[in-house]
Amino acid sequence: MLVPTKVQTDRSIDQLACGALHCCALFDEGEMACWGDNQSGQLGNGATSPPFITAPQTVSAVTDVTSISVGASHVCAVTAGDLYCWGSNDTGQLGYDSAPVVSEPRVVPNLPPVKAVSAGVSHTCALLVSGEVMCWGSNNAGQLGDGSDIDRSAPASVSMLESVREVEVGMDHSCARTSEATIVCWGGNSSGQIGDGSSEATSTPVHVSQRGL
Repeated sequence: MLVPTKVQTDRSIDQLACGALHCCALFDEGEMACWGDNQSGQLGNGATSPPFITAPQTVSAVTDVTSISVGASHVCAVTAGDLYCWGSNDTGQLGYDSAPVVSEPRVVPNLPPVKAVSAGVSHTCALLVSGEVMCWGSNNAGQLGDGSDIDRSAPASVSMLESVREVEVGMDHSCARTSEATIVCWGGNSSGQIGDGSSEATSTPVHVSQRGL
């Protein structure tokens, strides 16, 4: 389709998030629906077939959702303090040990109450109600912020980080905004995405340089 086309739903949408080949919408009733590629089970319907769905399909296994985030081939949803993730799990980005593909929502275990989540290409970070941040999944560039480059299938605390108000992750890096209105980032830095004035990766948070601001 070469021109904008209305998505096939008449429900009021609170939030929209898209990954590489799929999208999910959060409705004002706390329900969500996904559509597009489903080869990694990222539509959350309990199957990987058909390989794609062209209209929104309700994710019936999770309700009372407050926020969503979509990675390249996985999805995470926050409910009343719990976090559910599903889809591709080849680097542990769902936050639990399982098969490389999980086609229905599952709670991320051993995770304190969650306020918000951000899903990257193959890693995920959660902002906890306490103001701390925990990350898991791919860590080849130190994007989990735990001082290592080891992939993790369980949440790990980001080093030296607290009083966070917002977290966002990219392909191989992560950033957080603190209560002091400062921004810190960690992970891959080949294009200067850490913002510290260098192009060196870091596995622990560093402050974004204010030069030129």
